[in-house]
Amino acid sequence: MILIGDRVRLAPLYDLVTFAPYRDEQPVYSAMRIGGEYDFARIGAAQCLDAARTLGVDESWAGDLLETMRRDVVGAFEAARDDLVRVDAGTRDAARWVVDAVAGLRHGRAL
Repeated sequence: MILIGDRVRLAPLYDLVTFAPYRDEQPVYSAMRIGGEYDFARIGAAQCLDAARTLGVDESWAGDLLETMRRDVVGAFEAARDDLVRVDAGTRDAARWVVDAVAGLRHGRAL
């Protein structure tokens, strides 16, 4: 969840992409089912849109949002990496590892 002033928003993208560095080690499961799947490696656009329908979210709006997130997620993680490294240069390798893993998801189902 993300707190913005007095509003609360869900942060599902955080859950969907922060498993990326660990995806080759063993299956990583979501705490909740997304479009009928718990295994993050099996969650893709179809599962996200299925979850949107289940929750009563307009499918066209959800599809547009998903495409925006897919397009912008790597850049967002790169910006976060750059901010982190400016504050703590010792995090450079770990931050690069996460960004590379997130970028690798674009070739799979998850993004």
